[in-house]
Amino acid sequence: MSTLIENHLPVVKFSGLNTNTAVTFGSSLAVAGTVTLTGGMVENTEVVTATNVITAAESGKTFFLDALAGFVTTLPAAAAGLHLRFIVKTAPTSNGYTITGDPADVIYGTVACSGAEATINGVTASAADNVILVANQALIGDLVEFYSDGTNWYVTGNVNTFAAITANG
Repeated sequence: MSTLIENHLPVVKFSGLNTNTAVTFGSSLAVAGTVTLTGGMVENTEVVTATNVITAAESGKTFFLDALAGFVTTLPAAAAGLHLRFIVKTAPTSNGYTITGDPADVIYGTVACSGAEATINGVTASAADNVILVANQALIGDLVEFYSDGTNWYVTGNVNTFAAITANG
């Protein structure tokens, strides 16, 4: 059960919050001073099995990519502070997982390779339109993360083999 904090606070000022029930803030929350959290936090996740168009409201979410046939994921328009994480849950076999940005946005960055290719350190995206986790190459646990500065997307991550990822466009 959620409790709206507005129903219990005077309009003038509120100092301190101690509750054993869920609290929902309908807008932004600004905190000055020390914050102590107990009980742990659970990250927002989603298992994705088909084409997915992500919204800015999903920033901070981890998406587990789960389809043998792969699919296309479209990033929201670049906006400062957005962050999205993608983890391969099922290794794709017939198509890859394509992560693409808004046509006006481009992708920069490097995804590291931790596999046996000692002379290859990673794959670089330089003004790319998309990043593809390649079919029959990407493995369970391969990971890419996207961050936006409001103009572009920046990718980082780690894959097990150089052939598991491409950036193009």
